[in-house]
Amino acid sequence: MNPLHCVCVADLHGRLPEIPACDVLIIAGDLAPDHPQFFSDPGLSRIFQEEWLMTTFAKWETTVPAERIVMTPGNHDWFLKLPAGLRTELYIDTTVEVAGRRFFFTPWVPPTGGKWNFELTIKHRAAQFEHIPKGLDVLVSHAPAFGVGDRAWDDERAGCRCLRTEIFEKRPRHHVFGHIHEGQREGRHFRLGQTDCWHASMWANDWKPIRITL
Repeated sequence: MNPLHCVCVADLHGRLPEIPACDVLIIAGDLAPDHPQFFSDPGLSRIFQEEWLMTTFAKWETTVPAERIVMTPGNHDWFLKLPAGLRTELYIDTTVEVAGRRFFFTPWVPPTGGKWNFELTIKHRAAQFEHIPKGLDVLVSHAPAFGVGDRAWDDERAGCRCLRTEIFEKRPRHHVFGHIHEGQREGRHFRLGQTDCWHASMWANDWKPIRITL
């Protein structure tokens, strides 16, 4: 089997960087920008993001030098599917085979008290993460596991405890995530049990993507 070269990004929030040549571009959530008046009416972001996807993003993805673009949404993404005509593939709690490798995509994050999408209580997150299968090459989530690149601006750990449990049990080869931008202060590559974990957030890292080879 030939090597599969992946570029990983997260937390773009509408800022679309130049992507180096790769086989697969992985987007681990928070792709689209919020509407400027989001806090007064979250519904504005749904309409705003749909238009952005069909115009700005559609133009950008044609320039991406990757055979496939795959993603899961994040808590700032207010869409469950992408507009027709885009080549980017969006997955939620789904296993996908890419060039003979198994990927699983999941968007769920711990609640923060805001008006964000894909937030679930720990009980409901645990139920969703039970769908993560064994034998994965890459687990793509928006949230980090607890204790892995998840130290937030207030110095508290903001990762997901039940996701950490699933990673120890299911042992994916790689875990790609974002969400906690400032968590990169601790680094971008971590080990959790037998899993290589990659903090793909672009927001706090001079917009440099992660590269992994499978």
